[in-house]
Amino acid sequence: MLANLVRSSTRMELDVADNDSPAAFEAYVGLLFQLLDPETHKEVLGLFSDPELAVMEEAGDELGFALERYLDGMEALMVHRDSSAGRG
Repeated sequence: MLANLVRSSTRMELDVADNDSPAAFEAYVGLLFQLLDPETHKEVLGLFSDPELAVMEEAGDELGFALERYLDGMEALMVHRDSSAGRG
């Protein structure tokens, strides 16, 4: 999963660098809304619906931002598993 995160983030950065414009971003967001189910991916689509939530902490650090969210998710999974194991 981590290798895919890095690969995807790098590919996206390269794609965006080739066509970095507001129109390209709007087209990308429009495609996301066409491809993703709004019920299943409401959090992801919500990020693009709320401009305040879509701001990265530092411009140009998308991979760092994504990696932190990935690690947050892994931590939450471990905490959940630990609490579930304690009940059994």
